[in-house]
Formats: sequence, C-alpha cells, structure tokens
Amino acid sequence: MATAYVRLDGLVAVYGGEERLVYTLLGAVRHDLEPVVGVGSFWLCRLGEYQKTA
Repeated sequence: MATAYVRLDGLVAVYGGEERLVYTLLGAVRHDLEPVVGVGSFWLCRLGEYQKTA
C-alpha cells in the first residue's frame, strides 16, 4: 500500500468543497486498489502512519 499526502489549501475552493475534492482524489485511483482518503493535519497523518507500522 502507498500513501500520498496532498495539501488541500486552495484546492477546496477550486473543486467546490472538501467533499468534491475527496471524491476527485478517490476517482484518480483504480477502484480495485481500494483507495481510502483521510483528511487531517500533516502531523495527524504521520502519527497514523507511525502507529500502523509499530
């Protein structure tokens, strides 16, 4: 599994809201890869990654 960190600053306005942006990100990945999008601060994401590997 791979992880991508995407800054949402400014993109929310371009895509018409956070929900539409998340759906767009999900649509960029093949469905058979079972993509998941989580929205949070950079440090919260890093903590989650650390806990998965510990």
